[in-house]
Amino acid sequence: MNMFRCLYLVWPLISHHAGAADVPHRLAFAVMYTESACDHRALGTLDRDSLEDDSTHYKRRVKQAARGYFQVLPTVWIGRNHWMIENLTAKCGGNRLSDPQINACFGTRILRYYYVQCEQNWRCALGRYYGSPSPGYYNTVKYRLRQLHQLAERELPYAVSHLRKPQAQDRRRASTRYL
Repeated sequence: MNMFRCLYLVWPLISHHAGAADVPHRLAFAVMYTESACDHRALGTLDRDSLEDDSTHYKRRVKQAARGYFQVLPTVWIGRNHWMIENLTAKCGGNRLSDPQINACFGTRILRYYYVQCEQNWRCALGRYYGSPSPGYYNTVKYRLRQLHQLAERELPYAVSHLRKPQAQDRRRASTRYL
């Protein structure tokens, strides 16, 4: 789905959960678009060649795949006895990662968790979210942010007009706030 259509359809959801998690809205949207290209049914890629022909083994691997808008891994955030599971489940209203609301809630809160763990460094937080400090992932998210800024400069429908460029005096601060 192209970014404009995705923005129009998903911005209220991402904006709500990003605000609740204290994550910059545009950054949350860029991560979501990088991870799933706005497909709430997205499943993480599996190396099908390494799988056996046994269908039960394949089904077990599919259950472990990253899913949803933010490609949250159930084996990491649901399947372990982690102190954050109860916190995320309570704040997000459950742990069904196939639900777009719950997935967006988990994704933004996990991003915030990594931001705090990385001593308020978004580059480090994005690397931890991705699973490795890959400059490629950071650059892709940065590219999506640039696309989003360019889209916000154009005339947009009223539903997303709050994405327009900040005033001149706020531009310097906004550009250094993250990334």
